[in-house]
Amino acid sequence: MVILAIYSFTYKVESEEYRMTSANARGSVDNCSSHDANFGGKIGYNVVSYVNQALYGDSGTRFFTRWTADGYVETGCYNTLCEGFVKVANSPLSPGQVLPISTLDEHHDLQIWIEKDHTEDWWLYASTDNSGSGQIGYWPKSLFSRLAQNATDINFGGLVQAIEGSPSPPMGSGHLPNEGSAAYFANVEYVDQSGRKIAGILPSVVTNKNCYDVGDMKDARFSYGGPGGCLRR
Repeated sequence: MVILAIYSFTYKVESEEYRMTSANARGSVDNCSSHDANFGGKIGYNVVSYVNQALYGDSGTRFFTRWTADGYVETGCYNTLCEGFVKVANSPLSPGQVLPISTLDEHHDLQIWIEKDHTEDWWLYASTDNSGSGQIGYWPKSLFSRLAQNATDINFGGLVQAIEGSPSPPMGSGHLPNEGSAAYFANVEYVDQSGRKIAGILPSVVTNKNCYDVGDMKDARFSYGGPGGCLRR
């Protein structure tokens, strides 16, 4: 389970750019580590918020789901654009729906949690300030191999992509963690194989500290993001 603030900007995201805040799970196949495609590998699902001009035709910040079983070679898609994620009727949020946006003076939080039920399908639950809470839908266990049993690791964080030769977009609120108004993940916890909820300290990875950073986790909370502006070469 995790709670995060949702932000948007006047920054226009071009057709080959995206900004993503993501929580994802990944599994392993044939005893080799495999990852969700957003983190460089092959199997998993991920959710939270996404700005993608090419996919949606605008720069709105949207709730999304995504999955793959083979690194998007032959399987997987966003939301319900292919068979896979099964949305339930009357859910409080729909994949692809525009989210309420936080400002530096007013936060709008999104809470998500994912759990495997007695049928071993992976169920997604979510709520926002004004949507209520409840089931969004599920990924059937038949979509996955190793992940049909359990995830081998999970990730929380932000991702951006820029057009080659152009400055990278902002991430999170556009502020660095040490600036006091950065985006955050809170109530970060997971369930182990015995069913215990654990709010542990997770390792962090930053690929470009010139434009983005992540703060230390404390009391199951961490801040992340930055103004962008790094050139993709």
